[in-house]
Order: sequence, then C-alpha cells, then structure tokens
Amino acid sequence: MPKSFVFVGHQGICQVLAQNLAAAGFPAASDVDSADVIFTYCTSQESLENVYLEEDGIISKAKPGAYLVDFSAATPSLARELSAVAQVNDLHVVEAPLVVRDVTLPNAFGSPQNLLALVAGEEADANAVAEMLAALVGTVEPCGGSGDAQLAKCSFTIQQIMALQAFMEADALCRVAGGFSASVAEADRVVRAQMVSPQIESLAHALEENSFTSTCTVEVLLGEIETVMACADEFNLIVPLSEAADYLLRLLATIGGVDMAASALSLVYRDEEESSKFGLDWNRAQEAYTSLGATDDYDDDDDGECDCGHHHHHHEEEDFGGFGGYSAN
Repeated sequence: MPKSFVFVGHQGICQVLAQNLAAAGFPAASDVDSADVIFTYCTSQESLENVYLEEDGIISKAKPGAYLVDFSAATPSLARELSAVAQVNDLHVVEAPLVVRDVTLPNAFGSPQNLLALVAGEEADANAVAEMLAALVGTVEPCGGSGDAQLAKCSFTIQQIMALQAFMEADALCRVAGGFSASVAEADRVVRAQMVSPQIESLAHALEENSFTSTCTVEVLLGEIETVMACADEFNLIVPLSEAADYLLRLLATIGGVDMAASALSLVYRDEEESSKFGLDWNRAQEAYTSLGATDDYDDDDDGECDCGHHHHHHEEEDFGGFGGYSAN
C-alpha cells in the first residue's frame, strides 16, 4: 500500500510538489499526525527549526515510525541536530536538499527533471521513500551520512549563484556599452555563443524575453545564500563572493523583487526608468540605505532581520557600499 504524505513549509513550492506526488498515485494525509511521510521545504533556517522543533512542531506531532524528508537548504550542523532529535523520537530522517537546475523556468519546482535531490542519512530510510522521491525529482544523488548532503548543497549554491551573478554583470557590460559601440551586439552574440552551459543559455533567453517570473524566486536564493554564509561562519571562513551575492539579492528584494525570478538580477544593473517598468522602486532602497555604506541591513534594526524574513550573517568590518554601488542609477 502506498505511503501517505503531507507537506509542511513554503506554501507555493510545497503545493506544486504535493500535486506531483498525488498525480503519481500517493495518497495525501489529512495532517502531520497521520502521515506516513512528512516532506518539508522552508526558505530560511529559522522557519525550518520552527516547523520541526516548536512545541507543536513535526517532532512532537509525527507518529512513531514516520519518515521525515527535508528538501530545504540547511547547515550541516542543523541537519545533524534535527536528525538526532528525530531519531530519539523514533522517527526516520532523510536529508534531501533540492538543487534547481534551471532557475528561470516559470514552474521550476514542478518539473521533476529540473530537480536534483542530494540525499543523506540511513540507506534503509532513503530506500523506504525512494519511489516517492522518484516521482518528485529527476535525479537522486547519494551523499553519505547526516549533514553531508547539506554540505554538498552549500557547494552547489556557491557555484550556481556565482555563475548567475557573473553572467548578469557580463550582460550589463554589453548593455551599457551599446550606446557607444556599434559592435556591441556582435560582442554580446560571441560571448553568449561561447557560454555553452544550459543554465547560462536559459538565463540569456530569459533576459532576451524579459522573463522574470519563476517559482525559484529571490526569496529562495536568499535562503540558500544565507545557509552558505551560516555554514561558513561555523568554520570561521570568510566568503566574500557569497556575501556580495547576498548583498545584491537583498538589494533586489528591497526594491520589490523578492518574489521575482533569479533573472530579475539583471534589473539591478539597469536604469531606474527601465526597472520601474517591472514594478521595482529604487526609492525603497533610498529609504532603507540612509546613506551610502551606512548600513548593510534593510532597516535601522541591529538584529540582522530584513523584510524577507531571513537572518543574514555579516562580518562587521565589511562594507560593500550603498545601493548605488550596484545600480546604474
């Protein structure tokens, strides 16, 4: 008999994944208490801890013997903590952070072939939910013991977001040079022709079409970069490229792009008039960044919280400048 399931976490993404699982013939449970398998996807570490560890969270409500499959990005230490607490409560944990191959697809989480699950934990537990995973993701990559999949996810995140940011800057350079050189279109064509990565090709197409809608939003990417920085902090490692990417993503979120696709990063490099056509408002940045380089947060609070709900990790001596450092304004 197929195992029943329930999803907890980010409403939009969980709904898409749940639809695919139901379409594959797995029955949806009415609540966490009765589910054989509880899937989670959260976009922040705080949310993930809350859904599992709060007084009325999953750990306290799941029935003995249930399987907990977490698709979120988390630090390896948090993954190990959740696994240890779950095992004490007779629950089976499968660590399975998702990697989105093409972040520009409108329904990025809805196509199994667009998803890779990095799986860690007990082999028997992973085998018990293997058919369900196969209905949700195109590739399952075993990674070892608890925490190992999350470490691999952090590595994926760094490389994926660095490639995204690098392409946006290359594209911006070609765009701003357009008014000064008749050959800029040819230069742009040659550069893009040599970028043979499918992910880069997808980004180039999204920018050509001004396509800035996807379920893999800036909010999702912020959560993933936050996890990378939290992981690095645990090892006292400074990751300036990741911190710069975090700053840029938060800038986009500040001016109204938190629910837009990753391709919307291109708008940060465009002028105010053009970006406003897509609903972005640079006045929000002027209000949040009271003076250039005066603050590295969304507001005047000192708790590291911003409007997107994430907690951001920063080295105090660091200063990337104000929003003008990234904007064409």
